Amino acid sequence: PGTDEKRLADAWARVVNRDLPWQLAFETIAHRGMDLSNLRERILSHLPETTRSTIGLQVDVATARIAPHNPMTEDGMVAIYDPIRDTVEHTATGELIARLPTHNQMVRIFTDDAATIGAVHRASRLALT
Repeated sequence: PGTDEKRLADAWARVVNRDLPWQLAFETIAHRGMDLSNLRERILSHLPETTRSTIGLQVDVATARIAPHNPMTEDGMVAIYDPIRDTVEHTATGELIARLPTHNQMVRIFTDDAATIGAVHRASRLALT
């Protein structure tokens, strides 16, 4: 008892039992042009004063690469069926791939108090609008 090994064992037991101190309260994909600066402060400003002073709040912004790898050459063509005109159009794969985003940012907001998840979720939505 009281050793570093005991504290590590207790912490690891909480992880294995999924008894984690942080709870996910909000998650979204940040779209191009979405302002993420000072997001933590903006979320806190939308929370009640009593919650603001006692809550542990963490903002995680992770970049996720989502663009598919294009195995074809730039001059490769893809046939796309248009059901409205009942036609098949041939489009260069390079043009199609250029329209896809190369990455998105995942925004996740965590709280250390499960009772505040609803309030943090609402505040996060307000802060991102």
